[in-house]
Amino acid sequence: MSGLLRPGPRDHLLTEELVRLLEDVDPTLIDTIRLDGVEGPRRLAQHLATAIERKLAGLGHNADAAKQQAELVNRLIDRHDEDAVVVTPPEVWTGLRVAPTGLSNISVPIPLPATPLAASDLLVNADGQPNIGSELRAELASAEHVDLICAFVIWSGVVQLRDALRGVIDRGGRVRVITTTYMGATQRKAVDELVRVGAEV
Repeated sequence: MSGLLRPGPRDHLLTEELVRLLEDVDPTLIDTIRLDGVEGPRRLAQHLATAIERKLAGLGHNADAAKQQAELVNRLIDRHDEDAVVVTPPEVWTGLRVAPTGLSNISVPIPLPATPLAASDLLVNADGQPNIGSELRAELASAEHVDLICAFVIWSGVVQLRDALRGVIDRGGRVRVITTTYMGATQRKAVDELVRVGAEV
């Protein structure tokens, strides 16, 4: 779990295990928000399912394991996994900031997309919904490596993302793009621009 201590966006329910992991981190670098009551049932149910599955898998796969697994499920209210106990009131860990350097003593929050990292969503650019370009730029702001697989690459899309992609490369990251020339929809100018900013296409 040491990778969790590298600065970047997060979307984890705070557990006792995470609290212990973050004990030596400057609290001003840790961003959290209260868990929303509307989102709570889904997030907490997912967390509970993950914790139970981990415990069940640890019991093995032989004939006796099924009996032990059933007994464990029957005791699930018994707080069998203390590390997975959710901190109350429940909070969501949203980011680990970069420590301030030089003359500045201010740490800047990590940009977050409007769609939580732990959620899957279909982005269609509808009015009042998150925009695909802004969501990607928010995630690219802290990305270390990018693998982009898309059917077509066009100029209007590259223009929206090129500064964010260049930022990944300037930070020492790698950007790889796989696309097609099917039906001539991919624009040469757009591919050339990706190569110019340092992407491997």
